[in-house]
Amino acid sequence: MAQSERSNALQAMRDGRAHVCVATDVAARGIDLPNLDLVIHADVPSNPATLLHRSGRTGRAGRKGVCVLIVPQHRRGAAQRVLALAKLTAVERTAPGIAEIEARYRKDITDAALATAEPDEAEAAFVADLLAKVAPERIAAAFLRLQLASRPVPEDLTPLPAAELHAKKSKYDKKNGQERGPAAAREPRGPDMEGGVWFTLSLGRKQRADPKWLLPMICKAGGVTKRDVGAIRIEDAQTRFEIAADKAAAFAEQINRPGSTERGIIIAPAGQVRERAWQAKPKARKDAKTRKKPAHRGKAAAADSGNARKNKGKPKRPG
Repeated sequence: MAQSERSNALQAMRDGRAHVCVATDVAARGIDLPNLDLVIHADVPSNPATLLHRSGRTGRAGRKGVCVLIVPQHRRGAAQRVLALAKLTAVERTAPGIAEIEARYRKDITDAALATAEPDEAEAAFVADLLAKVAPERIAAAFLRLQLASRPVPEDLTPLPAAELHAKKSKYDKKNGQERGPAAAREPRGPDMEGGVWFTLSLGRKQRADPKWLLPMICKAGGVTKRDVGAIRIEDAQTRFEIAADKAAAFAEQINRPGSTERGIIIAPAGQVRERAWQAKPKARKDAKTRKKPAHRGKAAAADSGNARKNKGKPKRPG
């Protein structure tokens, strides 16, 4: 953004023509908006200095301001670490729902209507004419629709109870021994798969088979998920694994399609795969010597005929 565009954007915020200013970490250091009362961190700051410079755009010159950090569940540890290093304490709460946002919209619209001043002399005639032609209910509906159109439509988010935010301790808390409440009870493990169909894969211990990469391979080859795969038993030259009964038929059909598995790997129902010997490529002998290629017969014949022509006509010396 050019300096002129940046200056125009800041002036629009100061004049009230703009209500939201989106800035990067570098741009946030030089922004001076005295009336800014809310700073939203769209992503978690990487260090306390960035948190300080972002948050310092509000609450300037003795005024009060609010800073909000939008933290996904998987970034909780990073946010708590930055706050701890900055020696700040934040109030944790869940994201507002649709009902809560709409209630806030209604309150703001009502407050705006109540704060509106009475019509002056220039407006009184037009207001009276408008009330004579349009019912007050329709005027109120038009005002309501205009206000709602200027606000974003709330989205439905998966709620995360505030109790779960304190149930799990972050790595920073575990390292420093801080307690943040009782640990969440782990869900009991489901029962083993019953009635599954067994399949065989032509890789085993000899090929260093590992469930970490066998499971994704099985899911990709048969078009199933991890929940549809049961026990995986690795043998010397092959691996046996279990597929849920309701997915076995589709799995068998999928693996028979060309290109479903990697080259040299066979997946089939148990008992149909023959063990394939994986032979290493023969290594080249270190003591092997390079051999010279024999001369082409045609070249040798031409050389002999040339020599014969050179020697032709020359008398031999007597012995």
